[in-house]
Amino acid sequence: MNFNVWNIKDMFSIPSGSGATKSSNWNNNQTDYSSLSDSQFLFGSQFCPEGSQTLSTPVDSEVHLRHPKQSQQNSLDSEPSIFTKYQTKPQLLGGDPKDGGLFPLPLSLGKPKGLLEQFEEKKKSAKDKCDSETLYNFISHIKESIHKLQTSVEESEEHLSSRSQSILDSLETVAKTWQETAKAQSGLMLEIVQDKGNVDQAILELQKRLEARQAEFTEMKSDLKHLEVLVIQQSKDFQQLCENLGQLNMPSVLAELKRLTSIALTPKHVKKKKK
Repeated sequence: MNFNVWNIKDMFSIPSGSGATKSSNWNNNQTDYSSLSDSQFLFGSQFCPEGSQTLSTPVDSEVHLRHPKQSQQNSLDSEPSIFTKYQTKPQLLGGDPKDGGLFPLPLSLGKPKGLLEQFEEKKKSAKDKCDSETLYNFISHIKESIHKLQTSVEESEEHLSSRSQSILDSLETVAKTWQETAKAQSGLMLEIVQDKGNVDQAILELQKRLEARQAEFTEMKSDLKHLEVLVIQQSKDFQQLCENLGQLNMPSVLAELKRLTSIALTPKHVKKKKK
């Protein structure tokens, strides 16, 4: 795209003739300029290949500066007027009237719009389009972020639900284990208590039996004491009887009595031992 520059040859195109020739050329140029509008005067010879070639070849300008008269005369003879060049130039800023270029020339009837108004409208429309694209991209980015956030939230919910389910399962398992352990412990304690009750009952029975045995032993002891007393008493009676018989001098009778007393005493001792 060519920039808005005047042709350097046109800027230095001063004829080398007399003053009248200079004034006539100046008048011709002025009439050419007066026939153009402001926009054509300012931007008529813009975007032309001659300007770009002039800018790209500084050697020609140096030659014109060194030989101003000859170069200016040659340029006046060889180049057409500004109005002719404007008519042969493309539209302003390279626009295409069929495509609706950036700044088409106001060819419609009525009051034409100025270049600044068209430029402002195009600039505003371009800005609106850029803003709409930016807004659309921003909204798309927000939608994508919201979708990603929803996806992450759903994944977090699934993870939390699975984690909570595993925790609940673990708690149920622990609770069942505690219940079974408590039940087993309570059964064991009940058995121990029952066994202890049975042991206590057996101990009570043994104590009762012991007390009965002790009572029997006490009774037997008292019987033995009574028997000893009887034996002592009988021995005393026997001695007295023996003394009395000795005084009577009856040895045969005494011997018979001893035999009888020995026979009589033997069953009594056996009977006490059986008790």
